[in-house]
Amino acid sequence: MIQERIDIAVAARPETVLEVLKDVESVDGWLRPHLPTWPPVTSTMTVVESFDDGSPRLVRTVSTTLGISDDSLTEYEWYPDGCRLTMLESKTLRHNISRFTVIPNDPESRLTADISLDLKIRLPGLLERQLKKTQVGFVRSFQRALAAESARRELNS
Repeated sequence: MIQERIDIAVAARPETVLEVLKDVESVDGWLRPHLPTWPPVTSTMTVVESFDDGSPRLVRTVSTTLGISDDSLTEYEWYPDGCRLTMLESKTLRHNISRFTVIPNDPESRLTADISLDLKIRLPGLLERQLKKTQVGFVRSFQRALAAESARRELNS
């Protein structure tokens, strides 16, 4: 099981950070430059169902890393200060719950990510350690990319 808390400063207002979090279908475009070249990670997110305000409620993610493919369905719950993601279906994960919290810290924001995930499949020890390391690296890359995209949108607003 992986449990991780990551906290970073974001040069953007909380509402801009939340806007980026809600724009899940553009994630691949702004995330890709922040991912390591090895191991290769591919991921495509599609909104399956939205709330009345347009915020994603159910999101399908198709991803591959270390030759392991996954197709998952995640439920999003939105709060004034962030969101909670709960995986409903997955081929490879037993459980995955993430909570992103955005805290005003004038003139910027603080973004905290609490991640808890566990693999469904059993792998040889070395491969399992590498996959867990890759998952943690992906979360950190996602958070850095989210901060960069939020700052970019803040400058353009």
